[in-house]
Amino acid sequence: GAQGVMMATRFVATKECEVHDNIKQEIIQRQEFETALICKSIGLQGRAIRNKLVEDVLAVESTGGGLEKLIPLIAGERVKKAWEFGDVDSAPMMMGQSVGLVKDIPTCKELMERLVAEAQADIERVRNIF
Repeated sequence: GAQGVMMATRFVATKECEVHDNIKQEIIQRQEFETALICKSIGLQGRAIRNKLVEDVLAVESTGGGLEKLIPLIAGERVKKAWEFGDVDSAPMMMGQSVGLVKDIPTCKELMERLVAEAQADIERVRNIF
């Protein structure tokens, strides 16, 4: 059985998460195929939702641009401001492919209750199979 899950993308789109509402709205509008792996060329691979800046990063990487060309695009201060002020095109928005499954912005309590109910239903369904 599973020992844990990674659900950062899902928890960003909760009422309690202290990011700008534009970010949350962007998440619930995206599909799983709207992500890209970036920064592979410098050994810092991560997945981000496709936006203008991510396309710029991919263009730099495709031409062999190294760290010195990528740092201005992915620097922490740029990311911090984007998340704080909701400018979804000015920084890489690191999200998993699961972004396509996120369709609402519940409270953390509502999300956890839903997860528990879904897990219990799945356990019962599997129990009835065997």
